[in-house]
Amino acid sequence: MKLKTISSILAVAGIAIAGSNFKLNPSNPPTQRTGAPGETTCQTSGCHSGGTYKGTVTLTGLPDSVEANATYTLTLHTKSTGAVRNGFQMTCLTSTKAACGTFINVSGTNIATASLKQYIRQSNYKKFAGDTAVWTMKWKAPAVKNDSSFFYFSSLLANGNGGDSGDNCLAGKKRIYFKNTSTATVEPVDNSDLVSIKSNVVREMLDVQLKEISGELSIFNLQGQIMLSRQLNADNQIDVSSLPAGTHLVVVKVGNKSFSKRIIKM
Repeated sequence: MKLKTISSILAVAGIAIAGSNFKLNPSNPPTQRTGAPGETTCQTSGCHSGGTYKGTVTLTGLPDSVEANATYTLTLHTKSTGAVRNGFQMTCLTSTKAACGTFINVSGTNIATASLKQYIRQSNYKKFAGDTAVWTMKWKAPAVKNDSSFFYFSSLLANGNGGDSGDNCLAGKKRIYFKNTSTATVEPVDNSDLVSIKSNVVREMLDVQLKEISGELSIFNLQGQIMLSRQLNADNQIDVSSLPAGTHLVVVKVGNKSFSKRIIKM
């Protein structure tokens, strides 16, 4: 009877420990805890609570203006006096809550996707050193600029007791500014031997023909802002239904040559 009772106690304790580890899970925290619009952090979601640590969390590594398709090394700095362990989570979203750019996995992080959004987070906790915890990651900018985009990030300040009490989170955001792309030096496309754009008036589809195997298309508004970017093959039907009505500049690059043509989106 005693053996059975002891076994039952151990079994219950094992379940409790397993449940606690699942809840904490420092190597695989749940997504959508960045503090972005419509999201919580680990603190407000009820995962960690009761902490009173103070501190700051900042993101560095972005230039004043970001180039489309460029890759940047970002660093998240968390400073706090007294906190023992640290974890983080970050996403990058447009004003419509769509994913912006792509995170690239590096040592110490892992990446997950939820609701078509990408999240980068710690692969295990870090201990604060000198009241500071630092995470480094890589992010590739999208092909199409969107100046209403932000990084959203949260940072956990934990006491290191192995539980979820006595911890709290910091949250922050950083806006992304994209570099305007100059199109002043491109050549007319109309008489090109390499590119053919059948019509300069379009509604839904833009027909682009190349006499080479591949190329790259970009569409700009008259302020020089990139509106759409696509890789091309010999025969292309480009969906331009999302473009606003008005005049746009189509730029096609084939090898080291660039050509342009104005189109009117109806």
